[in-house]
Amino acid sequence: MSGNIPNNPNNNNSGDASKSVIKKQKRRGKNRKPGEKLTLKYWIAGAAALIIIVGLIALISFIAAEISVPQFSLSEGMLTNLSDGTVYVKSSGNYEARYAAKGVYGKADGVPVYKVGYYNSYGVFTEVDPDLCLTDGKGTLYYSSKMRLPSLSGFDWDIVYVCNDAADELTFTIMSLTDEDGRYASDFVESYLRGKSYNFEEGGLADANYKIRITSSVYPHLYYVMTLVRCDNGDFYAYTDEDRTAIEVDSSLFSGLLPSSDSSEEG
Repeated sequence: MSGNIPNNPNNNNSGDASKSVIKKQKRRGKNRKPGEKLTLKYWIAGAAALIIIVGLIALISFIAAEISVPQFSLSEGMLTNLSDGTVYVKSSGNYEARYAAKGVYGKADGVPVYKVGYYNSYGVFTEVDPDLCLTDGKGTLYYSSKMRLPSLSGFDWDIVYVCNDAADELTFTIMSLTDEDGRYASDFVESYLRGKSYNFEEGGLADANYKIRITSSVYPHLYYVMTLVRCDNGDFYAYTDEDRTAIEVDSSLFSGLLPSSDSSEEG
């Protein structure tokens, strides 16, 4: 009797197929630990993506910081604000900025530029309008045409500091002329303004050089700077960066800078 054979759930061929599926499933998961969701490959890819994202954030932050500060160009002693065209002129060595404010104000071809500041009578740090002057943080003063630099006679001096500048740009104050020791800043300035010029070639050799830094209550953010020369005969002379003619000054003001008699005898 012929006819169709009904499907038999116990048929051998059906069992072989089921076993084959089970084996494939086992092969797919035989290397995966229970509960494991990601392979090492996925972890590495995720870490790399995170590094790229962090790097992009840092780059964007850096670019934003660069753009947020004023940009300047520096050429032939002229500092120019690229956004508004304000031009600052590098001062002569007669002037220095007393202090640079903390925090970079701008960049001049990648080099930091700072506001100029000073400490007022209450010891509070005060910043000068950056439209008037700026500094490179090392004392160099750049001033705009809006600011007039005073002459020594109009500086309204209050203290004269005698300094010894080291090669590493450190400044050491050796002595100061104040009314506390009976030697006034005006004694030095008036002695200089009334003094006679001196030519070192006519006799006398420079024995030591010092820096004179004069402060002012009217220009508290500036030093007026001069060079003080002690000659081997004990006389003192001063000159400015602009006018290098030495002027004889009152040597009695600097008696503490004279070599002792013992050292002169030994020499």
